[in-house]
Amino acid sequence: MLHIDVAIGIPEINGSILFVRRAKHPYRGLLLLPGGKQEGGETFDETLVREMMEETGLPVKNVQQVAYVEGVTDTANVPPFSHRVVYFRFDVAHTDYRPGDEEIVLVPLAEVFHRAKEIIPIDALILKEVYINKTRPAYRVKIKEEGAGEYRFSSCDPIAYPHLCQNEALSNR
Repeated sequence: MLHIDVAIGIPEINGSILFVRRAKHPYRGLLLLPGGKQEGGETFDETLVREMMEETGLPVKNVQQVAYVEGVTDTANVPPFSHRVVYFRFDVAHTDYRPGDEEIVLVPLAEVFHRAKEIIPIDALILKEVYINKTRPAYRVKIKEEGAGEYRFSSCDPIAYPHLCQNEALSNR
């Protein structure tokens, strides 16, 4: 099974969360937080910085890990893959964002939780935990595509936040 390590950002700009609208499968058409896969020995922080620049043009500073997820995603058109994802909050050096390959959508924070069906399930869960419950969550998940771009958790269990959740330790697993 393919395994990927991913860094995801939670960009806040003037009271809104910046999302990208996914252009390809999996999650085509849904909103997701910007980020992407590690490349060639990068740390999670380095992946975040690169991906934010590529997808939004936003340079980041004061990076802080806020959530961790590990699990498996099973979709119709892509073989199942395992993943380990670290979510980050950070400050942006400026708010002059620009789209990369996918459309950028700003959603006012007050509306994010009313639009949860438009957001991929794990991002919606993490945003709820970080903003409403004010926690630093960690989950083990299984996400299954149930057809026509509809995704559901087949399992979602809280786990202890990895005590070795340092970039180098995670990058070398």
